[in-house]
Amino acid sequence: MPEKPDYSLRIPVGVKSSLDHYFGYHDMPNKGSFMYAILTNNLHNSIFQADDRSMESLKWIVYYLWTAFPKEAWGSVEAVDKWCKK
Repeated sequence: MPEKPDYSLRIPVGVKSSLDHYFGYHDMPNKGSFMYAILTNNLHNSIFQADDRSMESLKWIVYYLWTAFPKEAWGSVEAVDKWCKK
């Protein structure tokens, strides 16, 4: 069986680093930022806040969230707020 590719390699280094930091340290991203939009499941703001590289990688960013991190830590404003208060 072929090895499953590491989809995190398709994500811009700065975005991956920010996601890993958020999940590791429970730090709140800046509200209004691309990272906050992604974590709170705000597609509209994600698209308008993304730079070109992040926009190209959007599906891989979401896939990385979906497969690598706890579901209670992202997906809504409430989930992000609660995660950052831990």
